[in-house]
Amino acid sequence: MSVDVGVRLSIADALGKLMKEGLPFRFEAFDGSVAGPVDAPFTLRLLNERGLSYLMTAPGDLGFARAYVAGDLELDGIHPGDPYDAMVLIMSQLRFKVPMAAEMVQIVRSLGFGNLKPPPPPAEEHLP
Repeated sequence: MSVDVGVRLSIADALGKLMKEGLPFRFEAFDGSVAGPVDAPFTLRLLNERGLSYLMTAPGDLGFARAYVAGDLELDGIHPGDPYDAMVLIMSQLRFKVPMAAEMVQIVRSLGFGNLKPPPPPAEEHLP
């Protein structure tokens, strides 16, 4: 299978290429792209590029938590003050795959090389 690395992917399409078994939640991104089941119990809404940078530079629970705490990621279907159950469910069901080299180039080009530079941790993460 050939991958055209020049074809730009949406954020949702790029995420879909990284999932082994599809998304266990609904995903909406600031670029207007969506993925995942419409009737999912949770919806993740990625609001901006800083949130994308958190997710790209610390995939998994750290990037997820940083984006949420910084206000760059919203979760529907939970109480905003207690996202723990949603985070546990989502993180336990995510199954990433390692894409082929050409797919990885296409994903990184689509999402932007600049998003591979980690943003500073949210202020809430700093010691008083």
